[in-house]
Amino acid sequence: MKEVPRKKLKKSNESRDVNNEENNEESNEGNNEESNDENQVENQDENQAEILDENQDENQDENQDENKKKQFEITPDMMIWKAMFLPDEIVRAVWELGFKNPTAIQLACLPAAMKGRKDVVGAAETGSGKTLAFGIPILNGILKDKQFELKKMKQKEEADDMTESDDESENDEEEHNADKKEVFGDEDLAGNTEEIGEMEDFGGGIGCVRVIDVAKLSSQKTKAVKGQKKLRALIITPTRELAVQIEKHLKAVAKYTDITICLVIGGMAAPKQERILNKGPDIVIGTPGRLWEMIEGGNSHLSQVNDIRYLALDETDRLLEKGHFAEVRTLLEHINKDESKKRWRQNFVFSATLTLTHDLPTRLGNIKSRKKKEAVKLDKLLSLVGVRPKAKVVDLTTQVRSLKPASLSEMKVFSATVEDKDYYLYYFLRHNQGRTLVFCNSINNVRRLTSVFTLLETNPLPLHAQMHQKQRLKHLERFSSLDNALLIATDVAARGLDIPHVQHVVHFQVPRTSENYVHRSGRTARASREGLSLILIEPEEATLYRKICVNLKKDKMDLPDYDVDMRLFSAIKQRVNLAKAIESLEHRTKRERSDKNWMKQMAEEADLLVSESDEDSDSGSAAQNHSQLITELKTKRKELSQLLARPLKRTAN
Repeated sequence: MKEVPRKKLKKSNESRDVNNEENNEESNEGNNEESNDENQVENQDENQAEILDENQDENQDENQDENKKKQFEITPDMMIWKAMFLPDEIVRAVWELGFKNPTAIQLACLPAAMKGRKDVVGAAETGSGKTLAFGIPILNGILKDKQFELKKMKQKEEADDMTESDDESENDEEEHNADKKEVFGDEDLAGNTEEIGEMEDFGGGIGCVRVIDVAKLSSQKTKAVKGQKKLRALIITPTRELAVQIEKHLKAVAKYTDITICLVIGGMAAPKQERILNKGPDIVIGTPGRLWEMIEGGNSHLSQVNDIRYLALDETDRLLEKGHFAEVRTLLEHINKDESKKRWRQNFVFSATLTLTHDLPTRLGNIKSRKKKEAVKLDKLLSLVGVRPKAKVVDLTTQVRSLKPASLSEMKVFSATVEDKDYYLYYFLRHNQGRTLVFCNSINNVRRLTSVFTLLETNPLPLHAQMHQKQRLKHLERFSSLDNALLIATDVAARGLDIPHVQHVVHFQVPRTSENYVHRSGRTARASREGLSLILIEPEEATLYRKICVNLKKDKMDLPDYDVDMRLFSAIKQRVNLAKAIESLEHRTKRERSDKNWMKQMAEEADLLVSESDEDSDSGSAAQNHSQLITELKTKRKELSQLLARPLKRTAN
């Protein structure tokens, strides 16, 4: 076989590469023009939103950099925090937030979590500082992980630099030898043909093309590793409001670090959350439903959930309640499917009622005994989460078995009928000024009470799971900003919310579990302030109330009765009954209007013609009834406004 000279091979390869490049450029230009036209409109809105988010992030980063440049010295007053093994950045933030000393739960948890890196299971009364008890160790661990990774990266770069310098010297020698070979004629090349053939068969091709391909692959691999941002911690909460509150606290403590935090909760736009996740935050705080939805949707950042180094569950007992969060077990099983990675993760399990004795959901395991002990409940819970052996268990609730702050007063009212509860609630609101939080078991009750007490001019704010997230947050802000405010809510507002200066909590319906009672009552009497918890009990709820008393060790000494002046009850009933009648009439008029509009819409969609005689007869009778309703409504509203303008009058006994 006749050998081809090397120079001719080079020229043919170069011409072939030039032709391929021209063809690729033409085809790419055509494809790019088509795809750009199609995607231009779709990406326009997303780009604008991303630009706004990026500008906000840049401003935040600039502010953080300016704050970091300010000098800060650890004073002797701060040594209590340094003794908890906190880094200076976190000590500075905690001190500026006004936390002069750690709380009891923080003193018990921080040393074991920070120094020993143990898993922590904590239970303490509401308002005791549990968020920072698990938040500070997570922030500290991430800072240490980043420092270690930075150190390893520098060592690797130094090693790579040394390797590159060695490679360059070897390449110089090879080029020098190649130049020498080109001096020889075709005879020398023909003499070395067999060796070249063997090298081609062994290496699959030689020359500059192969070297460039290897260089490209190695550079792409390095870029992917360097550009990848890790998901380091996941915090799971039962409610959106609690997730927002935890994010606020952690961002305040992490303000002098480069740790990034984001929310993944329902009620907010999923595309926006996708954009935030694509930036690679270190910590993700979310509710189970939205987290699992985005994991199933294939989000690239949340796909690292198996590799997280820190996992925290707040209000854990609520997360595992039956009928509330079906995604929790699936989510935890997905996180724990890799046993080797699970062993290196640090877990935090916190709640205010971690060891109360009410039955676990059957989905957590089949246990024959209906009456489960505290140890059994705790073991099943820790096994599901994946807590490691020798975890630090801190249960401050065992020191105070009533599970309530010392500054909390608890009282009860036995109501003869369900309707009487409305009277007692209005009586309580008229005689107790300040922020009052009323809890109901159902959304329908929240809506009904909101309508009735709006007519009674108490300006209630509703809060339940079917409201949009922005509206829920807006109502919470308004409630927190007013000195005399009323919030009527389901158990969505019972967990973890730190609403300042709530003077009263009213259980309009007896909570279904002891845990819910403790969490509801814990919205008041926070930070050693005085607070009152009142529970309204109808006859059908007496058994449930007794069960709560037994679980909370209150069975030997019942709650005191709330004192009601029955001489005012006649005036109270008159106003409440009139408001309920107006609410019923308003509901009736809305329903009739809705039915009429629905019938008209259905007739139009079906292309049905209604005769004028039928329409006149129907419209005449309907108009007459409607006018009567409007007249009755106006009369009753006027009567109610006159009553509300007068003070309550006592009647003779």
